[in-house]
Amino acid sequence: MLKAVLHRKLRVTPLDPETTPPCDLPEREDLLTSAVAERMAYLNPDLAWALLRDVSEVLHGEPLPPVRPQGLVDWSFWPRYASRGACRNARYVEPDVVVSWGELVLVIEVKHRGQQDAAQWVDQVHALRAVPNLAAAPLWLMAAGGLEPSKVGPQRDAFVSALGERAPGLLFLHWNRLSEVIHTRLQTPLPPATAVILRDIRSALAAWGYRPRQSFASLPMFANRHRIHTTAGALQGWRGR
Repeated sequence: MLKAVLHRKLRVTPLDPETTPPCDLPEREDLLTSAVAERMAYLNPDLAWALLRDVSEVLHGEPLPPVRPQGLVDWSFWPRYASRGACRNARYVEPDVVVSWGELVLVIEVKHRGQQDAAQWVDQVHALRAVPNLAAAPLWLMAAGGLEPSKVGPQRDAFVSALGERAPGLLFLHWNRLSEVIHTRLQTPLPPATAVILRDIRSALAAWGYRPRQSFASLPMFANRHRIHTTAGALQGWRGR
């Protein structure tokens, strides 16, 4: 599916391919979830854990442990859990991704254009804590994207206030930071299959506008590769906006 997305072959509906335009990528955060998280699930669990730990910022509680928990790793996409307490959806709660790393559980809530909402995090924690085999599991909630710096404090405080001592670890994943870390990893020797997966994740992030920052040190190399032919008079006529 990712290749269809990148080449704008995926349409909103297959019923009328002649009249239905390709989907608007920047508005489809579920496709971002699928393109990035599905491929992370294909990685060696140790590498996937290291990536998530490297790119996440601690908002409350402890960071993810330095070493991946032992045991089976299971990635679930849009699982549904029965609502509990004062959940806004009276029927069910649906996190974007839930990953079980042995006994540890990581909930990932993905945002792109939308904003993270502490009330949604609280609903998800209540719902997972009501599942018998997850009630006592070490739990972290990772907010991926959608959190402006000015909103971090209020959202974190609302989350902790609602859950009190039961509040799990709260992390924030920076999409641009993930792109940068993957870009750096790709500069090192990697097994071919791993490199292909990481390049796909980097391409998916770029399609949604998340790219590594370009260092000014790279300008001479770029200039030598892509020479610009112009005159001094033309350059003098440029005006900044």
